[in-house]
Amino acid sequence: SASTSLMKSLNAATLRSVSALRAIANDVVFDVLMYMAPEFCETTLDCVVSQIHDLYHGFQTVHPTFIEDGGKCSIIGHSLGSVIVWDLLSLLKEDIERQKAQKMGTGEGTDDDPIVPLDLGTGVSVSSTSNNGDAADCPPVGYQAYAVDEDKIGDTARRGAWGPTLHKQLTKTLPFNPDFTFFLGSPLGLFLTLRGAHPVFDEMRIFAKTDVMEVNGDDNDVVYVENPTSPYSSPFTLPSGAIYNIFHPSDPVAYRIEPLLLPQDTADNSIPDPAFLLLDGKGVRLHLKARQLGDNMRKTVTGLFRQVGEAVPLSTSIKEDTSSSKKPFYRQSAIPLESLKFALGGTVDRVDYQLQTGVIDNEYLSAVMAHSNYFRNEDLIDFFIQCARA
Repeated sequence: SASTSLMKSLNAATLRSVSALRAIANDVVFDVLMYMAPEFCETTLDCVVSQIHDLYHGFQTVHPTFIEDGGKCSIIGHSLGSVIVWDLLSLLKEDIERQKAQKMGTGEGTDDDPIVPLDLGTGVSVSSTSNNGDAADCPPVGYQAYAVDEDKIGDTARRGAWGPTLHKQLTKTLPFNPDFTFFLGSPLGLFLTLRGAHPVFDEMRIFAKTDVMEVNGDDNDVVYVENPTSPYSSPFTLPSGAIYNIFHPSDPVAYRIEPLLLPQDTADNSIPDPAFLLLDGKGVRLHLKARQLGDNMRKTVTGLFRQVGEAVPLSTSIKEDTSSSKKPFYRQSAIPLESLKFALGGTVDRVDYQLQTGVIDNEYLSAVMAHSNYFRNEDLIDFFIQCARA
């Protein structure tokens, strides 16, 4: 196969020193790079969703009243598997919206007046460009789920996608909406960044918050005014009851998702820390509370010094020319980030959750095993059991 041929070429180009480490690096790098290629991404998703269908229907054959009795299914994705789960949920979301568009379409459904589905702006075809820059003369090279159409969103939109780029739409999607979705040690934040999802999420947030419009003066300048009752984070959701992005703080492969759902200009020190994964009746351990207190005090002192340093030049040298200033695209009020609720979390308010570390825990030594020890973590196993019993 093509993947076997590529792997053979990669092994031939690999240096022979520290062979054990290089074999691990090749496996990780090869999987990630291959999944970013549309052809292999499509093959992977089709294989995974087919196996899920077989297991799901096989379980229903043995337990025919499972769904009738209120049975629910959940999904756990580890490492690259979490990206696969995200993409399957993205395709499921697109399929749900496509079916909704079919029901909401215009027309009577007759031969003379067929139903025309509403265009909800989901997937688009991605075309290559010719030498003269004319994309119309070139065939489409792929299908990108949820790419933003600039003509529909507006001039300020930036093309990006949160779903996979495929040669064609998959014929199968997940046969159920997960009750819980768990991402463990997930590089999903990296993939979403490379796909350009942050600007797309930001556009959703802006248009959700700026639902009031004003027209000022003879120039008909349009100003979008913020709705103070709307959430500060992106309203983006996936068809899942609750979504948890769980990681060990020292896992070198794990990335956060919540910062991508906040405005792009949000300062790093304003982004809330990940929540701790807590079991019912248990709280944050004492040594972690002490560490949090020290971090908060350091941030407070650093912020005070920064404000003092900025106050002097601002008060003595800045004079703005208000005659030539232009009003911003939208006016944003100060909303405390600590009270954020992320719509992506579904039935929970947060998305990013970190495991509690031990009293004696070196982050560099922990990084060696953190990515492969999730299913040995007692807190995480207990949390899965707690969710299953909920």
